[in-house]
Amino acid sequence: MDTCGGETKEKVKDTARTPAGPRQILCVLIVACLPTLNGMISGWTAVLPKLQEDTTRFTVTVQDVTWLASLNLVVSIGASPLAGTLGEHVGPCRLLFLAMCPVPGLWFIQAYTPWVPLLYVCRAALAVSTSVFSTIVQPLIAELSPVKIRGLAGTLPAVMACAGMLLSYVLAYLLPWDVATAVSAAPFMPLVLLMLLVPESPYWLVRKKRIDAAERSLRVLLGHTADVTKELDAIRSTTTLKQANVMNQLQELRRGRNIRPVVLITALFILRELGGKAPVFSYTVYMFRSAEVELDAFYCTVFVGLTRFGGTLMSAFILDCLGRKPVLVTSAVISALALAVAGITVFLEVEGASWVTLVSMLAYVGAHAIGVGPIPWGYLGELLPTPSVGAPLSLTERDLLVSPKASAPSSARHYAAP
Repeated sequence: MDTCGGETKEKVKDTARTPAGPRQILCVLIVACLPTLNGMISGWTAVLPKLQEDTTRFTVTVQDVTWLASLNLVVSIGASPLAGTLGEHVGPCRLLFLAMCPVPGLWFIQAYTPWVPLLYVCRAALAVSTSVFSTIVQPLIAELSPVKIRGLAGTLPAVMACAGMLLSYVLAYLLPWDVATAVSAAPFMPLVLLMLLVPESPYWLVRKKRIDAAERSLRVLLGHTADVTKELDAIRSTTTLKQANVMNQLQELRRGRNIRPVVLITALFILRELGGKAPVFSYTVYMFRSAEVELDAFYCTVFVGLTRFGGTLMSAFILDCLGRKPVLVTSAVISALALAVAGITVFLEVEGASWVTLVSMLAYVGAHAIGVGPIPWGYLGELLPTPSVGAPLSLTERDLLVSPKASAPSSARHYAAP
């Protein structure tokens, strides 16, 4: 057993020395761009005030605002656990391609629909695609990226999601709601074609006993002249059929060393989501209008997007230097204090202190983006043994989606009411 373990470690070390080819880096970047949709579907709620004001085609009520803002969360509760199962059956790359294909058309239909119910349908369909991306993208990047850049590559989806949210805020600020919605389709039209360049995950192909296909996939990633034998041997030595079996993953959870980190991480996710993330990012414009901030509410929303994007970029560079736990604790404390200051200022209706609300919310968004937002996902992969990651991931996805849904309707009724 020691010899086998030693051989496996040597194979992994050999793959770590394999240089990253341009095609491999390109495939990782393409997959990392997909969560742009996750950010844009969340940031799209910034157009809801303009949508309420435009009554030329239909009338949007406060209750409509509630459901349009939280529909992606409601749909994802059921879609996210199914995405992992579908990905294991049809292949992660194929599932991502199928989920991306209807996205541009859905944005156009959502922009020019004459009926409110069709707006709901498009919003729900986009939520299904975001659920697939949330579940599949991060593990696939780990399987496609070289060991040397795997840590940096793992931060790209969060960066692209923040970029997508920032883009939606800017479009909502500059354009009418229907034009902003239609322009939102632009980034995804080339992505549909670019996904055809990404080969299927060699790890998934090995789990399905399609060794020849896995070898072809590696040749596409590393180059047709590259020696893929060592890489393929390393994948075969670290991949077992049991990892694809949900029942085996659930059995692994019975062990104390597995269930304890699962409970800890799930609690961390739930507390994070109950900390105000959903209302802040879903009703940003309404929130600043309610606080009577002197600057234009849409302008403040762009500030929020810039702060979150900058915080996420900073997180990618400081976590390995400072350590995850100190950054997580510090960001949680700053987030709590910022929310408390903003809440007290608005509740007491302090005159001339609207700038305090703006600064406090920007501090919350920045602190959240640096630590509380990305670090739990890193813990999910680092604290759980490989055979038991899949089932906790589905459970955590469900918990983090249910938690903000509990507070979203009340937030909408408070902020969106005329």
